[in-house]
Amino acid sequence: MGRSDDISSIQSTLSDLEQRASTLESKISVGDTGPKNGPIDKHIRIALVGPPGSGKSTQATKLKNKFCICHLPIGQVLRSQISRGTPGVKSARDVMGHSSLVTDETMIDLIRDEINNNKECKNGFVLDDFPRNLTEARLLDQMLESQNQRLHHAIELGVSDTGLLESRITGRLTHLASGRLYHTIFHPPKEYMKDDITGEPLVHRPDDTVKNTRDRLNIYRERMTLIPDYYKRKGIWREVDGSQGEGQVFNSILREIEREGS
Repeated sequence: MGRSDDISSIQSTLSDLEQRASTLESKISVGDTGPKNGPIDKHIRIALVGPPGSGKSTQATKLKNKFCICHLPIGQVLRSQISRGTPGVKSARDVMGHSSLVTDETMIDLIRDEINNNKECKNGFVLDDFPRNLTEARLLDQMLESQNQRLHHAIELGVSDTGLLESRITGRLTHLASGRLYHTIFHPPKEYMKDDITGEPLVHRPDDTVKNTRDRLNIYRERMTLIPDYYKRKGIWREVDGSQGEGQVFNSILREIEREGS
């Protein structure tokens, strides 16, 4: 074989490798990579749950960007509905600081209105910290079924290390107007104690203490007792190790979503 033939062979091999690499890159998502906007080929509806400090909001935001769906944290749903003056949310306004006191039926009504009127929800949604009990899980299914829809994935971010959860919570910083979360160590703002987008002040919520975290963790475990079996019977329950790094957790979630969809 001559020199020119060797070069042609090498070029052909390189071209083949580049094509394979391109194909693999299109299939693998790392961190925030993947489509940021534009249509997706099917709707996707996700319920993301986990103990306080498990990273639900961080992962829900990543899922929103990945699949072009709306992110619906329970507190944000309440704020959105109140700002719109939606009929029937007066009771929610009265307990704005205590979303756990809002009745299950009221929360379902607010979520329905948000899904139907929020343009970002046209491709689907990711519920952040919902459902919180078996009654809400059943009501959510009933509401979706009434609209010829269904929940596709129920995913729990599990963290067994109580100390890790406590460190995540006690260092948390919040932008009150939007609900955006930061952390003094794991996810610090670009400028000290200021929101990256608006520049407005961040606050350390007075209830983000070790004692309150332990109390909330006990409440979470008690309320979630029956939810896994409920969703397992439907074949959509998955558990992801939330103690991993942020990117690892996200890739684990994507693998579970792909496995359920295959």
